[in-house]
Amino acid sequence: MERKTDVAEQVVELLIQYSVQTLDSVDENYNFVTSGLLDSFSLLSFITDVEEQFQIAFTPDELTSELMQTISGLSAAVSRKIISQG
Repeated sequence: MERKTDVAEQVVELLIQYSVQTLDSVDENYNFVTSGLLDSFSLLSFITDVEEQFQIAFTPDELTSELMQTISGLSAAVSRKIISQG
C-alpha cells in the first residue's frame, strides 16, 4: 500500500508535468484548478495519468468534488481508492 506522503509526492510530480505555468512551490492546500495552473485539456490528462499511475478510477461525482481540486484532497482520494481495492 502507498503511504499518504508517497501519494502526495507522486501527485505533485504529475502536476508539474502538466502545468501550463511555472510551479515555484505548492503546499497541500494548493488549488490547482482555480489557480489556472492547468488548462482544461491538461486537467483531464493529469487526472487520467493519476488514475493510470495508481490503477484506480474516479467516478464523475468524485471528479466534480471541490475536495479533488487540492493536492491534499486528491491525494486523500487516491489513498482511499487504493485502500478500498485492498
